Amino acid sequence: MHVICAGVHALSALLIFLIEPKGDFYFFVNHITPGEPFRQEKFHSHPFLWLAFNEALTALFHLWRHFRGGNRWLSYSITAGLLSVAVPFSSGPLNLLFLPFILLGNLALQSLGDWIERRGDRSAFLLGFFILLPGIVLSATRTALVQTETFIPLSLLSVLYAFFYLTFPLFLYLTEFDFCRFNREIGFVILSLTSKLVLSWLLVAILMEVQGDPFWSSVQVGVLSIGLSFLLVGFTLLGVLGSDL
Repeated sequence: MHVICAGVHALSALLIFLIEPKGDFYFFVNHITPGEPFRQEKFHSHPFLWLAFNEALTALFHLWRHFRGGNRWLSYSITAGLLSVAVPFSSGPLNLLFLPFILLGNLALQSLGDWIERRGDRSAFLLGFFILLPGIVLSATRTALVQTETFIPLSLLSVLYAFFYLTFPLFLYLTEFDFCRFNREIGFVILSLTSKLVLSWLLVAILMEVQGDPFWSSVQVGVLSIGLSFLLVGFTLLGVLGSDL
């Protein structure tokens, strides 16, 4: 199954790289210093290359046996971190302090996931929620300030990021109980594949629509529908077959 996922992510990386539009993307860094006039710097951004690199890296991790099983949290700390900062680098004003906050928060969450899986300490889930909550609030607040006349605005994309983030600890929590028949390894593979593809391609479709191509609004609907359907069907089969897989 990991080989199939690696192939899917590699194909996704290639497609994202090939469809990168010729238009420029920028993000802005605000400089606010007491006693000095407000200053804003504009920097070129390459969100498509960022997403393509992350997809290619994910494919590599699927093929590398060291990052399977309990070590999956190490790969998640890298790929989920890169995916988390893809939106801030896509457009709009950016506070540079926001980036280490997101990256370190993601690292803390993945380390906590590793701790829970290895130690079976369910009490740590509450700590994880309080680590995740500020990131959700800040991301949603920041992206709400970036006005995009797209079918799915960036602010909603932040909510979807949070939703997929929460599915990982929820699944881990369920598998800690004896009544849960889910195969943990396959379950995490399904979650990883779905979340990265859906979030990457939603951002691609939003940025393409921003460039003036209305076709990509229907792509956003398709990506979200197919992703959630795959998640539902995958976990239904996983629940039915359980440990037989």
